[in-house]
Amino acid sequence: LHPRVRRQRQMCIRDRWYTVQIFKPKLDRYILAVDNKIARNCEQYKEWRTSVFTRDRFTCQICRKVGGKLNAHHIKHFATHIDLRYCVDNGITLCEKCHKEVHKRERQLCSLC
Repeated sequence: LHPRVRRQRQMCIRDRWYTVQIFKPKLDRYILAVDNKIARNCEQYKEWRTSVFTRDRFTCQICRKVGGKLNAHHIKHFATHIDLRYCVDNGITLCEKCHKEVHKRERQLCSLC
């Protein structure tokens, strides 16, 4: 096992069995690596992204840039708020530059805790 892996277990997702590694990262939150990867590639996630972009009229909600490379950002973290993963109200449209800046500020705030 990898040093950061706390434990492993078998999980059935969509009639396929996966070995899931549960990590304990610096933020003291458990993340199911396989679950997150599968959840971000499902049809429901793609519909969520499209709904967020459409609601925000394909406009970055920070710098107001229209179009370009946009990201649908989860306001409450994808990995830790499973019940809000596909809730449109938990999403916001950001351009790549603003999205990187938001995550940079989050990391800075976490380092102060």
